Amino acid sequence: MYKVLTKQNHMVVCFVTLPHKEHSVRISMREIDREAAKAFRMGLDFKKGNTEVQIINMGGVVVGRFMYLHDNLIASLVAGAFLMISNGGYTHTNKHGVEVALSTTTMNRLKALLSFQSPRVHLSRDDNKIYLNETLWDGEQIMINEVAPFEKLLEEMDVEGNIVENGGGFLW
Repeated sequence: MYKVLTKQNHMVVCFVTLPHKEHSVRISMREIDREAAKAFRMGLDFKKGNTEVQIINMGGVVVGRFMYLHDNLIASLVAGAFLMISNGGYTHTNKHGVEVALSTTTMNRLKALLSFQSPRVHLSRDDNKIYLNETLWDGEQIMINEVAPFEKLLEEMDVEGNIVENGGGFLW
């Protein structure tokens, strides 16, 4: 479950109780993270700043979804089968000289996408290491085999297309 604490300065701040955690975690989400994740989920083309979502349609059916950050592919979903995520080939060295698998921006985009697309998959950083559901991840492309069905998403939307509750995600 989640509780929205505030929505200000293009940020949504929530407490989210995750199935694999015994406690709540505080997550802040920028507006662009939320908008890009929503466009990916809804199958809508989107471009804002350094982030782009491209959708491929065949005969009116969405067959491919792709999210780019600085023109590097960080997420894809083809034929609704499996979500693939990666660091887009980008790592960075932090102020302490330690190489980190994800930039903060890439991590924010992926966290937003996962909260919307695969709410039981959690991305976190601890001691300059990246974890997917508490398993160390190097940022290389990986398949997320739990994708929330679109029909379930439709049940959770209000008349304006905003998510009202999805048992572990965000209020959009």
